[in-house]
Amino acid sequence: FLINNTIMIDQVYDTSNIDDMLLGNESLTIKDEQGSIYSPDGKKLYKGVLVNKLIVRSGVEIICDMALYSKEPNSVIKEIVLPETVRAIGKYAFYNCAIRRLVLPDSIQSIGDYAFMGCPLSYVSIGSTSCYIGVNSFRSDELGIIRCHKNLIDNPNIQQYNQKWADTILLSLDHPCL
Repeated sequence: FLINNTIMIDQVYDTSNIDDMLLGNESLTIKDEQGSIYSPDGKKLYKGVLVNKLIVRSGVEIICDMALYSKEPNSVIKEIVLPETVRAIGKYAFYNCAIRRLVLPDSIQSIGDYAFMGCPLSYVSIGSTSCYIGVNSFRSDELGIIRCHKNLIDNPNIQQYNQKWADTILLSLDHPCL
């Protein structure tokens, strides 16, 4: 719903019905050359487009819940480029995308539940020293390596990959390989 030309959205910004919320009022959003929809201040990615390589605008701090959610497994997005300004990725944000390799910026502080579930991830690198990691954020049958700061290796939602998927290797960022 709208209050004084501001879209009121739940905490991490569930935007699954963004088109209904906007009601054709273009002044409430910014659209980039790829067609992705951002908040007026450019700090939130409400809804992305399913392209081969998604480049998120510089200055974006939050990728909202379900921003690139796809009902079909292995949707078009194979690569994402995130700016160093991204702090939070919402629930189901990249659900079912075709991303195989994921490098998250040092600025990341929160990764929502199921954010990358359904992606055929084989490699994940988390640069942040402290970050909330939601349930099944990276669940993938193909996940081979999660590389993160040693402070995150004991995180229960990272440890689950070591317990449920025995082939997943957890490496500290200071590990010399990759």
